Amino acid sequence: MKIIVAVMLACAIASCAQMPNNYITQNTINKNSGLLLVRLKSDWPSKKSFYHADLQIFYKRVGSLNPMHKALTFKEADFLALIELKEGEYEFSKLTISDLYLPLENDGFTIEKNKITYIGDIYASTEVKGRDATIFVEDNFSNTIKLLKSQDPSTLNRYKVTKSINYIRL
Repeated sequence: MKIIVAVMLACAIASCAQMPNNYITQNTINKNSGLLLVRLKSDWPSKKSFYHADLQIFYKRVGSLNPMHKALTFKEADFLALIELKEGEYEFSKLTISDLYLPLENDGFTIEKNKITYIGDIYASTEVKGRDATIFVEDNFSNTIKLLKSQDPSTLNRYKVTKSINYIRL
């Protein structure tokens, strides 16, 4: 019985210590994968109080049999995301804030194996009282690369960076 309790306690502690889903944690990626590089900027006060839900943009792999969507989570006012994805075509599907789901129009993006794909800086501005939001993408490639270099210089030495600015609209 003590062993079962100890295992349950260890699992509970481990689940609290997970890294954010927006950043890779290993030094190398799988051989059929590439990296998505995007900066997420928002005026949404996510996690500043218990009643603010996450602001997220959901995306999925085009043609995948898996119906699950993955999320880019706006963790701060300005957050750099570097995410390992299988090579292929992807598209954004919706922006969510709490129970507000807003469908997105976009060009999609392509992840190439062993490359970093920069898709732009995504800005999301929210006005929840009116149940409204604005989203747009800007090309701040040089500033985003400088930020990545300051946070993780070895990644830029291991992978070539390509640029594919994505169009997104509500």
